[in-house]
Amino acid sequence: MNLYRAKYLLYLLALIGMLLLVVLPLLSITVENPFLSKTIVVLPFVLVLMGKSLSIIDKKRNREMGLKDWTFTIGLTISMVLFLIF
Repeated sequence: MNLYRAKYLLYLLALIGMLLLVVLPLLSITVENPFLSKTIVVLPFVLVLMGKSLSIIDKKRNREMGLKDWTFTIGLTISMVLFLIF
């Protein structure tokens, strides 16, 4: 599997995870464990970060500028770490 397909597979899995975040409250499934609830929230963000990392690697191979990818990845990482801390 090349980087292009792997990147979009990770994005698709992240989208499914985000849809799961919407569906769980609608189905009234309560999550009592705080570790599990944080894991459910963070998992799509990790998948998006992995996809962006593959995008950065692909752009480095093609010698293109990936400043938008870098800033998006750094911002998402900072927000995810702050969410996990608090």
